[in-house]
Amino acid sequence: MLSTTNCERHAIIFGLETVGRLLDGIDAATLANTYVIFMGDNGTSGQIVIAPFRRGRAKGSVYEGGIRVPLIVSGPGVVDGAVTDALVDSADMFATILELGGADVSGALPEDLIHDSVSFVPYLSAPDRPSLREWIYSDEMSPDDELQNGNFAIRGERFKLVRRSGDDELYDLVADPFERNNLLEGTPTEDARARYMSLASRLEALHASENR
Repeated sequence: MLSTTNCERHAIIFGLETVGRLLDGIDAATLANTYVIFMGDNGTSGQIVIAPFRRGRAKGSVYEGGIRVPLIVSGPGVVDGAVTDALVDSADMFATILELGGADVSGALPEDLIHDSVSFVPYLSAPDRPSLREWIYSDEMSPDDELQNGNFAIRGERFKLVRRSGDDELYDLVADPFERNNLLEGTPTEDARARYMSLASRLEALHASENR
């Protein structure tokens, strides 16, 4: 979770206490057979975010301070206290909830329906398994914006490409989780150029598919 001010901490505590009261109202037998999914919707507001996050890279941006949020799941078969490093997107809620409800995702949807939701159910019992996703994507733009005016991010397990109004930045999120060192500045290494080209081609293919 992002660093917060006292006011925001109180809001978070109040929210968690409310969830706690809700769960306390469910009998033990029912709760033991119930999945609870708790997810943040965005990062902390730039007006109150504090170091190491920065105002221009918080809520409303495609930097980690704006799009990386908590995701907590409990329920039958979920490994208690485990953490996974797998890539998960909010779009994955769709396939995940279908599967948890006992539906066959492929059989429950029309054959011509295209979606990019990937169930994260396998991680609940095996959090160390390899990521089912190769990449995740985020954007920040209004419905009427042209693609060249938007802000976008696409990342794999380690590297992330940020495109802001046509200007590209590349970050190593393992070595540089707060996105301070743009690997495209100066003279990029051969490895940085290769990582960039891979992510850029994926981003451009995704945007091309949106225009069809």
